[in-house]
Amino acid sequence: MALKQGLSALNAFSKFCAPMCEMEISYLIAHELCESGKPEEALSYLALPRKLEFGNSPRMRYQVLLIEAYAHLQRGDRAIFTERLREALAIGRVRQYFGNFFWFPRMVARLCTEALRSEIEVEYVQQLIKKGGLLPEDPTVENWPWAIRIYTLGQSKVVIDGQALIAETKAQRKPLGLLEVLIALGGKEVKEERITEILWPDADGDAAHSAFTTTLSRLRKLIGEETIKVKNGRVSLDERRCWVDIREFEYLLDQADKAAADSATVRTLAEKLMALYRGPFLSDEEREWPRRMRNRLRAKFSRFLAQGGRTLSAAGEMAHALPLFEQALESDPSAEDFYRCLITVYSGSGHDADALVGYTRCREILSRRPGMGAPLEAEAPFRGVESGHFTVTDHSRTPH
Repeated sequence: MALKQGLSALNAFSKFCAPMCEMEISYLIAHELCESGKPEEALSYLALPRKLEFGNSPRMRYQVLLIEAYAHLQRGDRAIFTERLREALAIGRVRQYFGNFFWFPRMVARLCTEALRSEIEVEYVQQLIKKGGLLPEDPTVENWPWAIRIYTLGQSKVVIDGQALIAETKAQRKPLGLLEVLIALGGKEVKEERITEILWPDADGDAAHSAFTTTLSRLRKLIGEETIKVKNGRVSLDERRCWVDIREFEYLLDQADKAAADSATVRTLAEKLMALYRGPFLSDEEREWPRRMRNRLRAKFSRFLAQGGRTLSAAGEMAHALPLFEQALESDPSAEDFYRCLITVYSGSGHDADALVGYTRCREILSRRPGMGAPLEAEAPFRGVESGHFTVTDHSRTPH
């Protein structure tokens, strides 16, 4: 309907020779076509503003470039998309455009997400998001200007507008405890009964529900009414309104799986992942309920460290591979395969003394495991280590 009305308006304005109005209507039609999944047609309507040189209006140029970027993004033309987006946002930064007469939050939020991921005009884009009250399509954008940030890896911390929430009393701690349980259980459509069984195990049904309702109300006052949704007895954390470290963590791990053989990408992802992983999930909580999430994240991280370390060492990037294997052994000190990899990397990078220390540590730890002997002397990279001679695949050296 909107598209039909736009076409009629365009036809009418063309008869009256009103070029600025024609360009505005062309812009609106192009947006509707993009939202209808017709980016090629959208671009054809944007030919008119270009032909008229945007009416010498920076605002018109800004608007048209944004729509062009959106259309090329839908077409999968990443190079042209990036070029148009970069040009549009540069104009917006200089002119301080924060919204205009025709403001399309969904489109602009998508473009802002892409801009932040590519680090294009980051400061301006963050201001645009805040002033426009935009919500992200993708909740894993770490540099989105999140009002609420929740940290669970090696710590438990909620930060609102840059200030950490500090719970000084039991009454204040309970709402944050509810938030922790919700995240540990997946954060989406968690049954109220599962939460109450953990937080109020001795309360009957009515008492547990009453305690849950009161605590939920307090939590909403802390982090926003819209941040926690309850529907049909199921509780969800709105991903568009807060950033959670484990969500970003798992997103990066998924990206690493897709780029397993690309050493440059693995190196970049490793830096981000190791910065995020400050320790096990809710490490101070000793009860049973966080263990499933804790073990799952630790297992996925260990797998990445092993695979990423091998990718980097195979590419000859020993200095970047070392921290991954060292971190892997911190997570699982009894994993013999990690020692093998670490000793190979140490030896391959000339750190023979460190290789010997790693081998000795490996022997000591494995000897304590029931039914396990020391590593096999005949297997590389262990062969000849005790005598100070290292034999590693395609590499052999004698330390001085």
